[in-house]
Amino acid sequence: MAISKFEENIRGLPPNYGSYDAQACEKKEDLTKLNTLRHLASDVENESIQTPIALNQDIDVFGAELEEGKSISIEIPEGRQAYLLCVEGSLGLDSGKTLKRHDTAELFGNTKLKVTAKEAEETENGKLAHLLLVCHGGGSRIRPPRSCVVQQIV
Repeated sequence: MAISKFEENIRGLPPNYGSYDAQACEKKEDLTKLNTLRHLASDVENESIQTPIALNQDIDVFGAELEEGKSISIEIPEGRQAYLLCVEGSLGLDSGKTLKRHDTAELFGNTKLKVTAKEAEETENGKLAHLLLVCHGGGSRIRPPRSCVVQQIV
């Protein structure tokens, strides 16, 4: 899966790439637990959080695997903007919107949202719905992948 390029890093730092294998991590249970929003990547300069991947970008990336009917809560802080991508299955938002596979919702700061797996798909880890949440704090908007249908959530 590709995520579109974010605003050029204004700190002038070179790109910092990373990856991880959740199955091999010391805290495997933190990164493989179902029905939990997992913080996967963050800004290398943010010393308040430790994530498997640290990037030279003002960004936070979260992922979740939800069993059908299970929910998680998402909060986007003031001054942040985000995209919620439904990777597999379908997700119901408490705003009444539904995201199907590869649909994206645009979220803005000071937002609280409940996300429920409406439909799950057969995956390597069982029947689940997958989501990816990418948050950015810059002054300009980030762009979702071109293949996504974007719903603006106010």
